[in-house]
Amino acid sequence: MKLLDKRGTNVMQKISTHRPGRQGFSSTNCKQKWLLHGEKPFKQGLDLGSIASRRFPNCAQSPSVQATSLFRHLLQKLTDPPSAIQTYAVRVTGNAGRDRKLQTLPDDVQTILIDLSLDMLGYGRPEISCPAGVQLEESRFFSSLGNTYDERSTARNVLIEEREDWRKQMNKSLQVALRDVRNYVYGEKDGVYQWIKNSRQKRGEEREDHGGLDPNAAMLQSAVNNPTRLDLDTYIAMAIYC
Repeated sequence: MKLLDKRGTNVMQKISTHRPGRQGFSSTNCKQKWLLHGEKPFKQGLDLGSIASRRFPNCAQSPSVQATSLFRHLLQKLTDPPSAIQTYAVRVTGNAGRDRKLQTLPDDVQTILIDLSLDMLGYGRPEISCPAGVQLEESRFFSSLGNTYDERSTARNVLIEEREDWRKQMNKSLQVALRDVRNYVYGEKDGVYQWIKNSRQKRGEEREDHGGLDPNAAMLQSAVNNPTRLDLDTYIAMAIYC
């Protein structure tokens, strides 16, 4: 669907040239510093942005899969002792969860993790993340979104809506990552205390490293890349996913 301004110009074409996230899911998109603030056992002042900048995500993965991987990495470093993070869960709205022994991840901790990921997606500019607190007439970014105020406002509203959609996805990624970390074991191996994964977890994360595709999705992708080699199993996979 085309989004047109009053003169019939396709606004989405204008937005695409300024759309945040053109570097993908990357710390190079970040516009803010991200220091952890929380009560014990969370590490006060931990520089989450610095930790994220030392990771090199697989660009073949979707942003949601990359975010899950990053969240797993960060969660293992958030608390002292490290294993304390395993007593927490990210709750789905309106659902207390099945394991009542788990604590809800504090709002300030959850918020900073989600906002960091949105900043890495390119949605960290105050014009998008905190639109009410920005003098738009003085913003170069806002000025770059169109030729008229109406065009710029329409484009910015699209970006704000996109940010909210991504927030929901990042929340799901954080929930999955914390569930994964709860299933790790923090213990001594080769004389060093570290996080230890079982073989099933290793296989799952290795699959993510190859694009996050399960077998049927991988089969479908192969069919798209090699259309002359379709077989019965591939047709079944296509029926499932299409």
